[in-house]
Amino acid sequence: MGRYALPGLYAMGAMFTLWAAACSPAQPPSTPVMQAFDRYEAIRVSLSGDSMDAVGEQATELVPLAGQVAGKEAEAAASRLAAAGTVADARLEFISVSSELVPKFLEAELPEVHGFMCPAKNHGDLIWAQRSDEIQNPYFGSAMLDCGSEIQPPE
Repeated sequence: MGRYALPGLYAMGAMFTLWAAACSPAQPPSTPVMQAFDRYEAIRVSLSGDSMDAVGEQATELVPLAGQVAGKEAEAAASRLAAAGTVADARLEFISVSSELVPKFLEAELPEVHGFMCPAKNHGDLIWAQRSDEIQNPYFGSAMLDCGSEIQPPE
């Protein structure tokens, strides 16, 4: 190899990296509402599967984000959810978290996020948001996984 071959290869590699970065689709910036939704969705998936696997950790991370997105009530609700010890307790706290955050998620028009409502006899209308349009009810899990209907964001 000649004296300038190796530096030339490095320069070509750097140019390719810059070209690839310029051609790749831009990712939207991660906002507090998007970060909050990501934690909320992980919790919802766990509860839909009758599990507590991600609830404590994700709810703990949700606490400050919920406060940023929807205020002190949302922050307090997320904190209670983080402390829940059972699926049943977590589902009760998820009602409050959802009532505070779901309107914010829908108003933000996050991509691929859908809102749902389930008319529950003892709790009124239960709402939640999720990334899929296929209903996966977090309040009743496997017992009533497909209970609910899609709701539209407020205008």
